[in-house]
Amino acid sequence: SHNLMFFKNFKKKGRTLNFTNSVNTNSTEDDQVNEALNAFFADGFSDTTLLDQLRNRDRDNFSVSMNANYTEPVSKQSSLRFAYQGNYYIDKDQISTFTKNGNGKYEIPENDFTNDLRRKSWRNGFGASWIWKYKKLTLTATASVMALDIYNDFRKTGNHVNQHFRYFIPGLNINWNSL
Repeated sequence: SHNLMFFKNFKKKGRTLNFTNSVNTNSTEDDQVNEALNAFFADGFSDTTLLDQLRNRDRDNFSVSMNANYTEPVSKQSSLRFAYQGNYYIDKDQISTFTKNGNGKYEIPENDFTNDLRRKSWRNGFGASWIWKYKKLTLTATASVMALDIYNDFRKTGNHVNQHFRYFIPGLNINWNSL
């Protein structure tokens, strides 16, 4: 994992540029034992089942993010800010489920409760802001667009579920600084 930051103030007052970048990777393995005695009742009859299984979950994650901002003063009272935010991640989530065999070890696969999901995602956002200052008052009007694309791959069933979202996000911030 790493984080990288770059900040630059230019000679012109109020002109700034900054970049941030991070890369993260993570792997986890969890074992969970489920033991339950279930009783079912229907039409005056009852049935009980014993659930005794091992659930093994392996997860591997990788993500990259990048942010950039540029601010340009337009006058003594106003400036424009442009921003970009990008994220990419890969997530592997494998669940294996087992029941006990005759020797008491969890070695019999339970395919109905086993799954392997692979997910990739891209998120990109662009924004622009107009900032106006007058004495103690600051008005900031923003407009952003975001695209989110998620690609799901269910390995067990062979199903692919892709999701694509687009957003427009307007905003207005009013700040009165009394300090």
